[in-house]
Amino acid sequence: MMLKSIKQLVNEELKLFLSLKKREIKNSEYVNKNLKNVIIPFNVRKIGNDAFFESGIKKIIISSKVKNIGIRSFAYNNISKLNIPDTVSYIGPGAFSHNNLKKVKLSNNLETICTRSFEQNNLEEIEIPIKVKTIEKEAFYYNKLKKLDLTDNINLKIIGSNSFEYNKLSNLILPNNLETISYEAFKNN
Repeated sequence: MMLKSIKQLVNEELKLFLSLKKREIKNSEYVNKNLKNVIIPFNVRKIGNDAFFESGIKKIIISSKVKNIGIRSFAYNNISKLNIPDTVSYIGPGAFSHNNLKKVKLSNNLETICTRSFEQNNLEEIEIPIKVKTIEKEAFYYNKLKKLDLTDNINLKIIGSNSFEYNKLSNLILPNNLETISYEAFKNN
């Protein structure tokens, strides 16, 4: 009877229950599971590649113990708001691509924003953390960014190709110490 109650809960509202001993969500573990709301518990340190790929997620809470978010972990969902805790030091390529993100708070401990991490969302603004050294290709491709002020990003050295292509940028301020702006980084704005 208890197993049935938990199963019903999983199919209704809170969509993820993990044992307290589990420290990692494995690759592809919850792919296509038709989830709505996901809470990543405090015991989890790593979210594997494609862990929640195309799972219907609308709302997610990531605990302050997570350090690593894998490739395409949350791609092709319907997440609109995201708070990535400062414990996260790595977000894999395509991790949050193809969602409905309008608002994102990035971890202050990111040094790289990987390829396609936030492509094809609805972001109108983004604050790039000060530790970021590299924004890889297509990181924010096809969003709705209107302004980008990187004045305080003294560590930023590289903006990859097509990083901000297909946005609505009308106000762009780059840092003085930027070394490389790759091919078509700001095309079609």
